[in-house]
Amino acid sequence: MHPRSLDVDEHPRPPLRRSRSFYLCLVLLVAPVYSLVPLSWAYVLYSLATLHTLLDGWQWSWLHRALFLYCLSEVLFSLYHYKLYRSVAEVPAPAPVDIHLLRTCLTRVLEAGMVSASSSGDEKAATVAVDPMAIFEPLAADDPRAVDFRDRLRTWFRGIPWSAIHQHEMYAWLYWATFGEHFTGLDDIPDGHRAALQDALQLLQYRIGRTLPEGSNPAGRPYLLKLDAISVWGRPFVYYAFIASVNHLIRRHFSRKHGARVGRFRQLEYILHVPESWEPSGPNPIVFFHGLGVGFLQYSQLIHRLLDEFPDRPVLVLRQPSISQEIFHPRHLQPMARAEMVESMYALLENLGWTTYGVTVLSHSNGSIPHAWLVKEYPRLVRRSCFVDPVVFCTWEGDVCYNFVYRPPTDGLRLLMRYFVGTELGIANTIQRHFDWADNTLWFEEIPNAHDSASTKFYLGGRDAIVASEVSSSRRVRRYLLAHGAHDGAGVVWNPNGVHGEAMLHRGRDLDDIFSWLAQNQGHVTVKS
Repeated sequence: MHPRSLDVDEHPRPPLRRSRSFYLCLVLLVAPVYSLVPLSWAYVLYSLATLHTLLDGWQWSWLHRALFLYCLSEVLFSLYHYKLYRSVAEVPAPAPVDIHLLRTCLTRVLEAGMVSASSSGDEKAATVAVDPMAIFEPLAADDPRAVDFRDRLRTWFRGIPWSAIHQHEMYAWLYWATFGEHFTGLDDIPDGHRAALQDALQLLQYRIGRTLPEGSNPAGRPYLLKLDAISVWGRPFVYYAFIASVNHLIRRHFSRKHGARVGRFRQLEYILHVPESWEPSGPNPIVFFHGLGVGFLQYSQLIHRLLDEFPDRPVLVLRQPSISQEIFHPRHLQPMARAEMVESMYALLENLGWTTYGVTVLSHSNGSIPHAWLVKEYPRLVRRSCFVDPVVFCTWEGDVCYNFVYRPPTDGLRLLMRYFVGTELGIANTIQRHFDWADNTLWFEEIPNAHDSASTKFYLGGRDAIVASEVSSSRRVRRYLLAHGAHDGAGVVWNPNGVHGEAMLHRGRDLDDIFSWLAQNQGHVTVKS
């Protein structure tokens, strides 16, 4: 054994340094967009201050009047934006707790990493279940599995050395993860919660091989998604208007060129194309869940290709306004929870006649969350699954949460993702106020036919700015999948230099592979209820 590897949980995380690309993107892209609002305020106030009477405004040139009206629209919109921000700034009331589900999740978290990864994808070896009682036996402090678990878990505690994390902060993190509330002290919580919390800490200490010191260390205050202050950066009216206009034109274009229908079912909105000659016993329909960003504008080439290359198959693309910067949509700040999404999705698919033989589901990034919900609730319905840049695996390690919400941007790509995606009002509300880690975590054993690469595919990038980090967390997702029997190269497609979203680029190598996989004929099997 190598002492340095066993001490990794005590090593300080490397300091973050801003690159030249950060400043280039800040000056050339972010600052010009962000500054439109304060400049509009300045112009409106200056124009009003220089007026002697309101009639003087009619003497302005047409350019001055047009610019004033535009800036005034930005000012009024910024007030509206602030009102919306205030409506989501408050911490939401905790959701009802399913103790059985949470205990199952805790058991699975503690089991994670107890099996070594196998790049050969040995299904027989990987599917041997870990004895649950074995993980409740204390590991030695220098056991590599304990060291690795401590190192990953400290991400939630600002990456400080493990020995600096105290019981109070761990209780705070466990209480948030379990009950979704702030922790003030053991004496301040109900007896049932106290007992559950103490049991969870005991099991955790068995897994990490150490007893946490009593007391508190504020330096290790944990990240508490949904409870921490929401991070929102403003953007101008013209930005939202441009996105809304282009997305509207794209939907109309899909309708005219491909005969797709822009429809609505309950609270679901979608683009749907069903070939006239298609029969339910024919090729499986394709359902696509897109990720965070600007909606159909961001995925227009992918959707075009789906409709072009599969004219004989139904294609359904869900519209998700809460993660698409559609501020004018009534559900921009009302993301669908798991129950509403899966119930509505199943009812829609049943209405379309797709539930008899099942569907093929393709998802990207945050789209893997509703994909996971559907897999969990109706595993027989989802006959084939393709996860691209998924964010639903190994969520307990904290890297996805840290990278997307808390990590200061240090390069151009991270800055662009933070400003143009992560801190947009609707997206921030969805992630920072409605994220449920137990619901949103998908376990390998929950995926039907997960060992069969013809039925299940995973695409991961080694330089993914959301899933990956300095500690190579995307490699850890890969390791997790391989450890449970996914086949390297067949089921798990790994691009060591791939960035987030690269696999979805038009005519890219990975996208060609995805479409080849989608085109495979899996036969027709009736879905059993």
